[in-house]
Amino acid sequence: MIPVSNEAPHLIRLSQVLAERQTNVEAILTAVTVSGTSSVYLTVSALSRRIDLMIPYHPDALAAIAPHLEPPQAPPRAMLRIFTDGDRLDAGLVIAGPVPARDAVDQLAPAPVRDAWLAAVDKLLAVPGAGIISRVTFLTKQRGVIGVGYPDREPDAEDRFLRTIDEVAGQLGVAQTRLTMWKALHPTLGPGALSVLTECTPIGPAPQLGFLYGNATWDQAVTVANKFADPARSRQIAAGLGTLAGALQSDEPRGLQIDIGPAGLDVSVWIVLRPS
Repeated sequence: MIPVSNEAPHLIRLSQVLAERQTNVEAILTAVTVSGTSSVYLTVSALSRRIDLMIPYHPDALAAIAPHLEPPQAPPRAMLRIFTDGDRLDAGLVIAGPVPARDAVDQLAPAPVRDAWLAAVDKLLAVPGAGIISRVTFLTKQRGVIGVGYPDREPDAEDRFLRTIDEVAGQLGVAQTRLTMWKALHPTLGPGALSVLTECTPIGPAPQLGFLYGNATWDQAVTVANKFADPARSRQIAAGLGTLAGALQSDEPRGLQIDIGPAGLDVSVWIVLRPS
C-alpha cells in the first residue's frame, strides 16, 4: 500500500473511512497522492457504503483507478471524479462552467439518444436563471451527467421550478412515489442555490434525478436520510453520520444530495477534506 505520511493526517483519516466502506483504499490513496491536491471533495452516502471523491485531474491519478485506459486530453482545471461501489471503481472527467445545452448533450451522449436527452435538459433550463454549471464524462463506461444550476429562488420561480421537475420526471420515467417523497422534503431544505443532475446512458436518458442543495447541516442530513430509511435504521444512520463527521473532522457538510431513481433513493453529504 502507498505509504501515508504522518504529515498528512487528513489522508490517514480518509484511509480509515475508505476501509470502513470496504473500497479499494490503495488505488484511491494513490490517485489522491499523485494528483498533488491538498483538498479532497467527498460525497458520502448515508444509506449505503458508497463514497465518491473528486480531485484535480492528472493522468497518473486516472491510471491508479483505471490502469487500462488511455488518458484523455483534459481541459485546464478539469477534475477527476472517482465513483466507488465496494471494490468496483469508476472514473469520470468533471468540467465546470456554462455551455450550450446542445454542445453538452452532443459531447456526452450517443447520437441515437441525444434528442431525447436534450428535450429534458432544455426543459430544466427553461426556468428563469437556470444554466448548465457542470458536466461529467464517464471514462470507464458509457454514461454522462449534466448539472443544471438554479440560483436563490423567488416564490414565483419556485413554483415554475417544481412544475418543471414534475414535467421532466414524467418525461424521464422517474417513479412518482419517489418524486412525491422528494417534494415533501424540498421545502425544508431552504431557499438557497440548488442544482439538478440528469444522466444519460447508451439506451437513453436515465429514469432518475439528483438534487444537490448548497446549504446543509449534519442534523438535516440525519433527518432527510431517516425519511427514506427503514425506521429500525434511524439510530444507526445518526450514529454513522456522527462517526463520519468525527473521523473526517468536518464541522458541517458543504452540501446535501438526494438521488431518486430505479435503485431507490439515496442521501449523500458533500464534504471538503483538508489538511488539519
